[in-house]
Amino acid sequence: MSLYQHSLKENIQFAVVMSNIEFDSLRSMQAMALKAGQKIEGIRQGLPDPSLNGGKNQLSPHQPQHQ
Repeated sequence: MSLYQHSLKENIQFAVVMSNIEFDSLRSMQAMALKAGQKIEGIRQGLPDPSLNGGKNQLSPHQPQHQ
């Protein structure tokens, strides 16, 4: 995975350990890698994680919808 910071390219290697996860296509595996890369870049830039409590547009399957 490559990230760009201040016009310099950084290569980042990471391993993901998952149990009982199968990808049905290369595209779905690439989508997971892209999502991980975006999360890493957000952390590096100090952006809040939208999957935590600050995410206003995301609903947890356990949260009731308020109208």
